[in-house]
Amino acid sequence: MEKVLVTGGAGFIGSHLVEQLISSGRFVYVLDNFRTGQESNLRRFREGRFELLRDSVTNIAAHPRLRDVTTIYHLAAEVGNINSIEKTHEDAATNILGTIRVCDLAREIGAKVIYSSSSAIYGESAYLPIDEKHPLRPMSPYGLSKLTGESYVHLYGRLHGMAYVCLRYFNAYGEGQLFNPYSNVIPIFVERLLAGEPLIVYGDGGQTRDFVHVSDIARANLLAAESSATAGDYNVGTGVRSSLLDLLAILRELRPDFTTVFQPARVGEVRDSVADIGAIGRELGFQAQVPLRDGVGRYYTWSRSSQDG
Repeated sequence: MEKVLVTGGAGFIGSHLVEQLISSGRFVYVLDNFRTGQESNLRRFREGRFELLRDSVTNIAAHPRLRDVTTIYHLAAEVGNINSIEKTHEDAATNILGTIRVCDLAREIGAKVIYSSSSAIYGESAYLPIDEKHPLRPMSPYGLSKLTGESYVHLYGRLHGMAYVCLRYFNAYGEGQLFNPYSNVIPIFVERLLAGEPLIVYGDGGQTRDFVHVSDIARANLLAAESSATAGDYNVGTGVRSSLLDLLAILRELRPDFTTVFQPARVGEVRDSVADIGAIGRELGFQAQVPLRDGVGRYYTWSRSSQDG
């Protein structure tokens, strides 16, 4: 049985990836320090198909059993543009040093690295849709640390022949994503919706995002690992541009009795973003399968049942 490693595997995206990996017949090591990951995310997996290593990614070298893995899916990270402005040192320590540690291990054992990057590396869009050749001008420490991580992955590929694929996620959402003040706008809106509180929009609501469901992101990771690609950077999104006003309209179909409060736009957040997904479609065979309306409905149902339970 093929053995793989998922750093940050108890997190929102990581646990969905672990689920798909187990379903595909792999044995999965999950490395997580539970700063943001949840042990409850792992309870649905059958014993004997995964092993939990409770540790930081910066201490990855302390686990000799990981030398058997063929692929490292590197998702462990401090996440969030606004969060990184307030906690810049923590962001850099995990996102940069942690990635170097992953690359060191991969180089030593000959594993392929699937690096979870972010559309935050692009910054404000110079043109739309954003392709992989777009200028890289991050507007937050988070975007910069993700770009620096990519640079280390590229360098290890050139210096040591390490196989890799960098996946630049656009705005991830879906079941299992817990509310926090720095999370994607969808869990923030749904949390306030279920609490009967006004939905706060920073800016005029015309700002746009490419919202991609977590199941599609997990599938992109598997496609990247299974492909013959040994070097490459790919956007992971839907290719569909949705405004916050569009999102509010979808939520109003689910629960019409809410009010909206508009406040000034926040520093560190881009105005418009949508992915050009031509490259990942041509080269990895990826196409997003979950439309926003369906995905938001699924997430709303999950969130409501989680509160009721």
